Amino acid sequence: MGSAGATSGAGATRPLAGARVVAIGGGHGLDCSLRALRQLGAAPTAVVTAADDGGSSGRLRRDLGIIALGDARMALCALAQRGDLAALLHHRFGRGELTGHALGNLAIVAAVERDADVVAGLDALAAVLECQGRALPATDQSVQLKARIAGRQVDMEIVGLNDIADVGTLAHLLRFDTRAGSGGGRRVGPHGACAQRQHPTRRDRRFGRRRPPARPGDPRPGAAPRWRRGPPRAGAGGCRAAGR
Repeated sequence: MGSAGATSGAGATRPLAGARVVAIGGGHGLDCSLRALRQLGAAPTAVVTAADDGGSSGRLRRDLGIIALGDARMALCALAQRGDLAALLHHRFGRGELTGHALGNLAIVAAVERDADVVAGLDALAAVLECQGRALPATDQSVQLKARIAGRQVDMEIVGLNDIADVGTLAHLLRFDTRAGSGGGRRVGPHGACAQRQHPTRRDRRFGRRRPPARPGDPRPGAAPRWRRGPPRAGAGGCRAAGR
């Protein structure tokens, strides 16, 4: 380990060389933070969310019963010194049954299945990428986020990161749901009634999912569900209870 304030061969200062840094998060925010830390000389340990339930990660969760791996892939690629391999792992397939899948997600699945351990699989891929740091999952259990949304008429509960991000204002996060094999995208109303996701997100469109038929009274074919239409009021999420 180098000392703080070390200078690289190119003459650039690396003020965080030798520092022990932990970065917690996921998505593009963590990706940018890790790239900045690496440029400053740190070899950070990234603690990465495993609650994603959409896109390639969501499909792998449902098909294989594993944790979400897309954020871990992004973290490893941000720490990689092999930029050519990192760019390859970001590649997404555009046809066939693999449409929408990132090559890196499949590579992590292969490493995890080979080593029978998530952390060992991530470390193996980190070695291939010559990562300056590590990426660790926040949990090795199948989890889902819950959030309570301040609606126009009633409060409602949203289950699943993909739906939470697509709805609106969060009143507060509730808790993690660690029920084994629980599926993503469930919306729970105030009386416990559940409804499936009624509109596609951007990642859903990548996999060719179609918007369901418009409800009676909707002004145009393919219109958003009525609880989604109209500008949200100040301090409200613009959501109505599912099933109404």
